[in-house]
Amino acid sequence: MDFLPNLKIDTRLNVWTLTAVLTALYTLSGLVRGWWHASLGKRRRLIKAYRKLATYVRHDYVEGLFGEPAWEHKQSVKACSADESDEAVLSRG
Repeated sequence: MDFLPNLKIDTRLNVWTLTAVLTALYTLSGLVRGWWHASLGKRRRLIKAYRKLATYVRHDYVEGLFGEPAWEHKQSVKACSADESDEAVLSRG
């Protein structure tokens, strides 16, 4: 009595199915990782970077931790004259 009949199993389909599943998992893990770093994980990354800060650190070190600034506002101000009061009158230059 033969319990297992002689069946010919095509393994090519199994290999391609496994390849497709692994590719889909790799793609989904990249998407989930990107979403995490852009939303919920961003806070954790910023907290770790803030903990590495110390007093009197250089500007290059801070840029290395946080990246380039999103915007930068530069303004030059010069003193023009001083009244008799203690306040100096400043103008934008």
